[in-house]
Amino acid sequence: MKMFRQIQSLDWPWLRARVLVAGCALLLLSGCGFHLRGTYELPEVMEATLVSGIGPGHPLAVEIRQALDSADAAVVDDVAQATAQLQIQREGFSQRVLSVDTTGRVSEYELSYQVRYRLLDAQGNELVAMQAVEFTRDYDASGNVLGAGEEADRLREDMLRLAVRQMLRQLRLATLRPATEVVEPVLEPGTAAPPVAPSPADSGL
Repeated sequence: MKMFRQIQSLDWPWLRARVLVAGCALLLLSGCGFHLRGTYELPEVMEATLVSGIGPGHPLAVEIRQALDSADAAVVDDVAQATAQLQIQREGFSQRVLSVDTTGRVSEYELSYQVRYRLLDAQGNELVAMQAVEFTRDYDASGNVLGAGEEADRLREDMLRLAVRQMLRQLRLATLRPATEVVEPVLEPGTAAPPVAPSPADSGL
């Protein structure tokens, strides 16, 4: 019993300290208009989000809806009910051959996925400027055609899920930064960043 009391005397101060730190963190986030929602941290303005640019049955729209649902937010279909608009400008998969075998048959493919989007408020004013998410994966096609197709489908599902996770992360970071600061696109390791157009001052105009 004496040993138990000694352990208690050591544990409680440590526990109180952790609770205090967690409470302070929550207060700071709330003060920024930013709340913990389920498994994701979302800007408060996204509590009722209209997704535009793709249909409600689109695989990306389904992933976004599931992610927001798990974050105690919602995807709405009526702009009059929306607190924010997630506008998908462009998205899609592309595929290219990486290697062929000695018979000329494709043995490996590279699968890429890109999403470009921005966040608007309910009135259509831009809250977060255009952002981009891009991922690339390789898969083996040297086996049977059915197996390669199933592997490609699995990769597409994984990449969609990962893209939505990165989109929400970018939106979270963008709402914590000054409005003039743009979040850099998320690229896979080894992927070259797109060239930046020269400004009028740099071009001598």
